[in-house]
Amino acid sequence: MTAERDGAGVRFAVRDTGDGIAPEEVGKLFQSFYQGESASGGGRLGLGLSISREIVDSHGGRIWVESAGVGKGAAFLFMVPAAPPRPRLDGSVNSPHNCRVNFC
Repeated sequence: MTAERDGAGVRFAVRDTGDGIAPEEVGKLFQSFYQGESASGGGRLGLGLSISREIVDSHGGRIWVESAGVGKGAAFLFMVPAAPPRPRLDGSVNSPHNCRVNFC
């Protein structure tokens, strides 16, 4: 998983080297109850990505998937607006240059 500042937001990405996603599946992945062609069942409901989309949407963000195709892995990404700088108790303002993590 990676996280990085991207303009006025923060972009998160989870990448894998797994089965990948066929191009015709990409547009359906975030639909409720969609399980895809290779889903093995196993008690899955097809709600995880749909719920993720609702959460990201509720924060004014965007979620998407990128895959070069079957057998080539995938990346699930989402971007949300960054919180505005907050004043510290000493009156200074938190900025990317004095932040403890690299994406605030």
